[in-house]
Order: sequence, then C-alpha cells, then structure tokens
Amino acid sequence: MPLSQIAAPERSRNDPDADARLEQRLLTILSQIQDAAHGLDVVTDGQVYAVVATGGAVRVLLDPERFPSEAAQSALAETIQTLLADEPGVERLVVKPRPRSICLRSELPGISRVIGVHSGKGGVGKSTVAVNLALALAARGLQVGLLDADVHGPSAPTLLGIEGRMETTSDGTRVRPLERHGLKVVSLGFLLPETKALIWRGPLVERGLAQLFTEVDWGELDLLLIDLPPGTSDVHLEAARQAPLAGILTVTAPGQVAVDDVRRGMEMFADLAVPCLGIVENLAGLVCGRCGTETALFGAGGGAELATLTGLPLLARLPFDAALAEASDAGRPPLVASPETAASAWFQALAGRVAGRLGLDQADQPEGYAMRARRTVSAEAVPVQSPEETGPMDCRADTMPRTEPPIPIPVRSGTSQAPINPEPDTAPRYAEPGEPIPGVRDVVLVASGKGGVGKSTVTVNLACALRAQGLRVGVLDADLYGPSIARMLGTDTELEQDASGRAIPAVGHGVHSLSIAQRIPPEAALVWKGPLVTQTLMDMVYGVAWPDLDVLLVDLPPGTGDVQLSLLERLPVSGAVLVTTPQRLAQVDAERGIALFHELDIPVLGVIENMSHLVCPRCGESMPLFPDADVRALARRRHVPYLGRLPLDPAGQALADTGRPLVEALPESAAARIFQEFAHQLRAALEREARATLREADPNTRAAHAAFWERLIED
Repeated sequence: MPLSQIAAPERSRNDPDADARLEQRLLTILSQIQDAAHGLDVVTDGQVYAVVATGGAVRVLLDPERFPSEAAQSALAETIQTLLADEPGVERLVVKPRPRSICLRSELPGISRVIGVHSGKGGVGKSTVAVNLALALAARGLQVGLLDADVHGPSAPTLLGIEGRMETTSDGTRVRPLERHGLKVVSLGFLLPETKALIWRGPLVERGLAQLFTEVDWGELDLLLIDLPPGTSDVHLEAARQAPLAGILTVTAPGQVAVDDVRRGMEMFADLAVPCLGIVENLAGLVCGRCGTETALFGAGGGAELATLTGLPLLARLPFDAALAEASDAGRPPLVASPETAASAWFQALAGRVAGRLGLDQADQPEGYAMRARRTVSAEAVPVQSPEETGPMDCRADTMPRTEPPIPIPVRSGTSQAPINPEPDTAPRYAEPGEPIPGVRDVVLVASGKGGVGKSTVTVNLACALRAQGLRVGVLDADLYGPSIARMLGTDTELEQDASGRAIPAVGHGVHSLSIAQRIPPEAALVWKGPLVTQTLMDMVYGVAWPDLDVLLVDLPPGTGDVQLSLLERLPVSGAVLVTTPQRLAQVDAERGIALFHELDIPVLGVIENMSHLVCPRCGESMPLFPDADVRALARRRHVPYLGRLPLDPAGQALADTGRPLVEALPESAAARIFQEFAHQLRAALEREARATLREADPNTRAAHAAFWERLIED
C-alpha cells in the first residue's frame, strides 16, 4: 500500500469528549471510597491524583505523599483495581504512582529548552532523525546544540562528518563543543577511537553524562537536542536528572516489535513527568526504482497504532531512503549537501512542527493551541495542537530533586502494573565466573554493536535452524531494555514453575526461551541500575529450570554496557556471533564489539552481514539498502570468519511480528536456506573451539583476562 494511502491516526478515533466523560465517571465512582483517617473521600483528599483515559486505556495516578505508608497506598490500589476493572469503557486499567520529576535543576545556563530524541528499539534511524532535525532547526535561525548521549554507539561524528578534539576554556574548567554547519556538537565519539569499545558500568555512565551537562560551555542556545540511546537505562535516568527536559520526540519503525519497545520508553518518561512531543515513524517503505512497487520493509502502520494507543500526534512518516543512508555514512547531511532533495524537505517540515510545539516559532503556532491538562501529565510544558492540525505529514511527494529515582519495578499482574520494592530481599545470587549452566553444553552470544541490524531476528531463526538439524536449543533474551524474543517465538505468556519454584522456559517452535517480557506488562519499562541488572541476569541463567541443551543462544542488547559486562564476566561462553549491516555506522560499532571480545579472549565464531540488499517482490530487482561497505574486509581485518550475507526479507519481518520464524514458516525460501547454512557453520565452529583446549590452558591468556577485569574494577 502506498504511503500516501495509509490511514492517518486521527486523534478523533480516541474521542476527547468520550475520554473526558469516562474520566469524570470514574472519578465519581472513586469518590465513594472514604478515608477514615482524614474523614474525606480519596479524590477530595488528593490520594487519587488524576484519572487519565485514552481510548479504552485508563490510568489512575496516586499521590504517594498523601499516604502514611506504602502498605496504605498498595491497599488503595487493590481496591481501585477491583472497583474499576469491570466498568464499561475500561479495556485496560493501570493503577500507579503519579509521575515525579527527578531533575536536579530548573534550567541549564544559557539554554532555553532541552528535548530528547528517543527510540525503544535500536536501528530505527533515531540518530539520523536527531542530526537532521537539529540542522533543520538551525536553518530556521535558531541557535541549536546537539548532545550525542548514545554512549555505547555514538554516531553524530560520522553523520556530520566532523572530527577533532574539543578544546577547553581558558580557565580549564569546561570544554567547548565542536561546530559544524551552524550546529554545536558534543559527543563521546570525539574522545574514542572507532575501534575502541566504551566499557562503562552504570556509575561511570552517570558520572560521564553529568560532566557532559555541567562541564560544557554551550554558550547561548535556543534548543539543545539530546540523542539518547535506545531502550531504558542509566543514561535516560541521568539525562532526566541533569536536564530540565521540555519533552521527548519518539522515533519508531513501523513493525510491531519496534512499537512494543518504544511503548516501554514512553512509559518510562511519563513516570518521570517528561511529556512526549509526538511520534516519528521512520523506515516506512522503499520504492523499487525499476517497477515502482513499494515494499514495507519493517511492517506497516506501527506509528499510526502508537499514536492511536497514546493519543499523541504522529508528526511525520518517513520512508526508507537509500540515498539518505549513503549520505549519512559519508557525513554529508542532505540539508547541507543537497537541500533540494526530498529528504531535506521531510526534515524541514518536521522541524517546523517541532518548533511550533515548543513555542520556538511563533509563525507556525496555529490558533487553538491548547490542551486539557488532565489528559497528559506535565502537559503545561508542551501545548498540543487540535486533532485537525496533528495529522502526520506524508513524506513521499511535582519536582522534588532526589538522589535516586523512585522507579517501581513492574511485574506481570493481570492487566495492571504492581510496583514492588526495587531493592532485592536477599543478597544477589552471583555465580562464580565461568560456572557451568546445568545441562547446557555450549553458550553462544549473539551480539551487535549497533541496534536495529536484525540481531534478534537472526537469533530466533538461527535457533530454529539449529533445532531443525537435530540440536536441543534454547534462547535467553538478555536484552532487558528491549526484549523481543518472546514475540518473535510466539511465547509471550506467563511462565510456569517447577516444584522448587524455578521458572520453566517457554517452548515455541521447538525452542526453549526465556525473556523478561514474559514477566512484565507489554508497556512496562525496566529502569534498573547495574547491581539489579546483574542479579536479574544471573537469576535468568542459573535460577531457571533449563532442560538439557546442546546450545543456548544469548541475545545481547546492542553496545557494551552493564548487561554485556555482567554476562561476559560470569557465563561459560563458548563463543560469539556478530551481526551487522553493510552500513558504515553499524560496522564501526561491530568492530568495537569484536575488539571487546578479543580483549576478553572470547572466540568470535563469525560475522553475519544482514540486510545486504532487498529483492523486489514484483520484478526481482536487487536493490542495495546501504552503501556497499565491505563486511568481508572487516572480518579479514579482525581475523574472524565471515559467515555470509543475508538479504532483507519483508515477509520475514512480518512473520516475526506474529510469532512465526521465517525458517519455520517458509522453510524453502532463500533466506531460510541461508540460515540453515549459518547453522552448519556455527556447529563446525563450536566443534573447533571444543578441540582448542590449548587456548584455555595458556596461563598468559588467563593472566591477560584477569588483568582486564582488574583494570575495569579500578576504573
């Protein structure tokens, strides 16, 4: 279906008047609950802070400061859940504490407004959107800064074609941003060689980000854009703590997996009292240059669905553009190198909408620029346009500072979120480094430096291919902040337990799998710090009733953070498989990942080149999706096996959204046969590693490994 024919998510589909009537009716019902201690009902007393309805989704927000204890708050939450669960019009009910800002300061000196650009899933083009949006806003006469806070995958230097080191001020207390195309830019990429992985645990991340906010001489700015990493992590908490965010811009791909992840991120920012400015759907489709057929590369309609679910405007729908990808790899932004192109027009239009929503461009503010405060918490910071003015542009033709954020850990409990104490009740159960997993022969990590390269899709289909060859296979979804394995395998159900209380991995398509998504509601965000991340991962590995397995594939999150370090330090890893696309940005991050594995003496079993090209389903034309950067050359340079290249199969993407792996659903397809070949090569590599006992016996190797962890602990 052409992009121009995709229905816009009109906000009238969530009738504001109907929502308001439902909110008022529910408030009336709740006012019948009396608090004996105060002699008032819970609404008048302020224990019920607000009721927010969007379509059939209802959130009842409680004010923790109005309760004498957590037990009293939990008791009221249970009462409300029972009272409203069966009310007409309530399709999904969440009872939770009201949003609370954790920001330490009301302003950053010299900076008028700060916004974040966020995505739940990596690889959706978030950084490309952030960089080009910043340039388009600067072209409107605004003074704009860009902070590249994607600490494990900084890409602003590449996208802008900017190199060099930031200079210090005359007094030596701050650094000055580099400038390019009228944009002030700060990135850790200026401090890090392309082949060096940034190996920081949570405390170092927090300290480094705090310095980026407090020790940079930005000068006078109308707007500072923060390019945040995908997911929900320490970086997002620290950004919300250090900067008074006026809002976030959410970037998603059209597929259901991306929508699942971005909902978690939006929920996290809502809990932090940071409003969402709107949604950008990227990578919406690709038009064949020969026959004109448009192919939905990563599903369809995700942005519209997200707008409908949240009641937020879909600000833009951007198609996949191979020329834009090539320009990005070369550091030539279209707004500068080719301002007459369609891509330039897309970002200029998006910039106009964002500037208008922030009040930075008075000419773009329409009449009736207002909103209902009860419908979006902290909405006074960001006015919302009327439904008629918020259709997407179709781009084809309370504030108390706290030292620790009050983020509840959600657990699956029917259709509500049940907050529990984020502190563990018992001491963390840490395994000894290299302790075998009972019944598991080989542990293989599936990794990527950059998000969105298809790592999880490769993991699921590789698991199915190994199972088809007679192996007993399991998958551990270690991507805590963007879990997608359960959806792809169709195992998004609550887990059963054995007699000892251990979780039993779900079985889908003959593959045993475990994911945090099986334990939390689909929209719940995990915002955990290092120690709790480590404990959770060890529980998922050693506290689970894994059956006897020949291979356990571990789907890692992108980058080099707490999750990777915790698993690399403790798991008995047999080897790792790296997934990358031909895009230079992805290869730079993949090379950092290879360097990390080599430094830890973990064998890299091979590199898979994903999304190498697309074959038009109508005329058979082979279309490259990214500039032809040679992944084979990367493998040769790093002395690792090149397993092969895999085309992007839109049918496989659609199947993944419905829990049907391509290898199972289309076993005779070209992509399925390639996965079978990957499985053969992986088995051969594992057999070679099993015979390579000299490597493990080498005392020099073990000493180097131990020295690495000692240096990391000292840092």
